[in-house]
Amino acid sequence: MSKAKSMSLLEFQSKFHSEQVCRDQLFQLRWGKAFSCVKCQCADYYYIESRKLYECRSCGHQTSLTAGTIMHKT
Repeated sequence: MSKAKSMSLLEFQSKFHSEQVCRDQLFQLRWGKAFSCVKCQCADYYYIESRKLYECRSCGHQTSLTAGTIMHKT
């Protein structure tokens, strides 16, 4: 298991300077390059901006970037 590199607050703020940059990083960590529904593995989705949720076009399952993580409901 690799060790996580520590980062100063200034480095963190520089790297994650906007909410969109943070969301992009979380998306990549969660799904890699492309979304994949946990229920049906479909790659097509809608983004529901008002609720910040991803909805599968095939089965309708909704999930967030933080669902099932230590940041759930944050």
